[in-house]
Amino acid sequence: MLTQIQMIIEVVLSIFLFLGIVYSFYLGRVLSNLKRDRESLLGLVEKLESSVKSADQGVEKLRIAGEVSGRPLSRMVEQAKLAGVELDGVVSKADAAADRLEALVTQLPVQEKRLENLIEKAGDLRLERLREEKMATQEEPQAEAPAADDAAKTDTPPRNQLEGKPPASETSTAEPAGVQKEMPQLPVPKKADATGGDGKKNDPAPPRSAGGKAESSTSLATSGKPSSGNVRVRRRPYMQVLEQTFLGRQGE
Repeated sequence: MLTQIQMIIEVVLSIFLFLGIVYSFYLGRVLSNLKRDRESLLGLVEKLESSVKSADQGVEKLRIAGEVSGRPLSRMVEQAKLAGVELDGVVSKADAAADRLEALVTQLPVQEKRLENLIEKAGDLRLERLREEKMATQEEPQAEAPAADDAAKTDTPPRNQLEGKPPASETSTAEPAGVQKEMPQLPVPKKADATGGDGKKNDPAPPRSAGGKAESSTSLATSGKPSSGNVRVRRRPYMQVLEQTFLGRQGE
């Protein structure tokens, strides 16, 4: 019996020893893992400490930068507030100006119509003035022509008296009969006065045109001699100037 009990005790003790050995191996592994974890934790702690130090330094730098740049920033904020107030005033003025512009735009058509009417009236007045000026310029030479003709009548005697020749009727009677037969009979026109009129002294002679002058010159050039009844009159220079000015105004 004792031997059996001893055998059972030895088996149980051997089992416990085996379990203790296995547990010791397990605990050794766990301890080794814990050591590794501790080392990693220590590294993490060191890193955290360094990050905390850098964070403290950054906070100090930010505090210093805030103290340095805070004043200008506060000034800028105040200036921004003042600019906002000024912008509000400008916006209110712009709104008032926009309202005025809208009112003016509504009044523009009426003003345009008034301006058109004024422009039309000004054009009509200008045309009337131009017509009056043209009429005045046309009336001036017409009024000056009779006075110049009267002066020419009084100043210029007939050419027959200047040359001391007898009248054309006396010279025609003194010519021989043979010469009168050879020359063709020309119609005797009426005596012309100093201004080239038809014998009426009271009526002023109308201004001669360029066509009339050309016709008279061509008739004299073709005949070679003036007719016996007509009296040649010298043209004064001031009469030529008057005719040129009158013809130039008529052409305008």
